[in-house]
Amino acid sequence: MKPEECPKCGSKDIGELDIPGYDIEDLPSGYTEEEYEKAGGRWYCITCGWMSKRFEEGWGWPTASRKAHYFVNATSLCGRWGIFRGELYQGNDDSPDNCAECKRLLEERRKKRDETNTFTRP
Repeated sequence: MKPEECPKCGSKDIGELDIPGYDIEDLPSGYTEEEYEKAGGRWYCITCGWMSKRFEEGWGWPTASRKAHYFVNATSLCGRWGIFRGELYQGNDDSPDNCAECKRLLEERRKKRDETNTFTRP
């Protein structure tokens, strides 16, 4: 459920982050806050930036890197980055700024997932 106030700073300015491909206003009528969260929606504090949950996998850009890398459980698919705790993003898989090896391994991972209908760790 949407928090009444930020657990970090106490602000009442709580906003919502998009479910990939949706905006909370575009969801079917009667879509509850609980369903929003289950579908991947996140709440955030406008004042301090706190987020209700973080993606466990996605594209991230380590400070010392020239390219974005795809991380699963804080490790890049290419193996060049061991621990990354920064913000992860979904989508934009074909960006020229992404690591070519991560893109290739992500495509293989998704193909394997689609074949078995489950996620497998690299």
